[in-house]
Amino acid sequence: MIKRVSILVTFLFTTVLVSCVSTSPEPLPKRSPAAVPEPSHISTITPMALSISHAPEVPELLVSESENWGIPFAAKPESATMRLELVSAGDGATIVSKATWIYALVAPFPTITDEVTLEELKAAWNASSSGPFAGSPLWMTESTLGAFTALWGEPAINVIETVPTDDLVDSLWQNQPSWGIVPFEELQPRLKVLTINGQSPIHNDFDADSYPLKAEFALRVFDRDPATLSLALFDTNRQSTRLTTVILTGVTALVRATAYTMETKGITYPARDIGEFMRAADITHISNEIPFFTGCDYPNPSRSKLVFCSDPKYIELLNEIGVDVIELTGNHFADYGPEA
Repeated sequence: MIKRVSILVTFLFTTVLVSCVSTSPEPLPKRSPAAVPEPSHISTITPMALSISHAPEVPELLVSESENWGIPFAAKPESATMRLELVSAGDGATIVSKATWIYALVAPFPTITDEVTLEELKAAWNASSSGPFAGSPLWMTESTLGAFTALWGEPAINVIETVPTDDLVDSLWQNQPSWGIVPFEELQPRLKVLTINGQSPIHNDFDADSYPLKAEFALRVFDRDPATLSLALFDTNRQSTRLTTVILTGVTALVRATAYTMETKGITYPARDIGEFMRAADITHISNEIPFFTGCDYPNPSRSKLVFCSDPKYIELLNEIGVDVIELTGNHFADYGPEA
């Protein structure tokens, strides 16, 4: 009986082996060396835990954004699996996300100068400027200096002053005449934005492609495919959909010499050189000092009597400059009584 069981077990075991061998797939044909795919640019080693480092030129807002991801900061930059830095460094294939950062050339608000050329700015960077700020250093933060050093090369000695962000505006005001470069998000009312070659980031017709004060930053990963990460930087620090431009003209008095010129050269003549600029604003506000009244005398540039009214046809000029808000608090507005 034992012998019969042994024979049966042996038979079943042999059957199982035969079954396994008979169902194995045929061996794959060997590939020629030409058929072997090229290695990917992404490392095939097992990814390490994510850690991040920031290049010194990265703006504070981007650093703060990356800190919200909860990724540990690498103790040594070279050991980081991710790095936030200027796009100009490294291979574009490792980029997870990019951001275009806009900077503004600024001066204290009372500064008379409105515009400089890029050539004048770069001449100042190289200590050869003879423009309106000749002899005045450019003020900026260390990170801004790092970005433009990478873009323009090392500045000349003693042409740059660096201070922390919180001290920059006060430093500009305390050292007038003065100018500086700040990230767009650091603008505030105490600063006047200077145009560069006619371009200003606070204007609605701003063209980022041709604007010279900008830098591209990238988040890179070095040990895995960038597509596996869902992290994203701000696209830019200047979001045009959140920008509202306002022009305040102050007092508008369409009387005496102004009105006489309108009568002789055309109602819209005063808008000839400024109309396009006025219309470009989202909100154009004037303080209309004078009432409109049908019984006005013909305008006299030498009129000495300080009681005024404007012909209703002069409203065409306000339409021409695209006025949105007309303030009626001027101290001559009641010169012709409540009806006017």
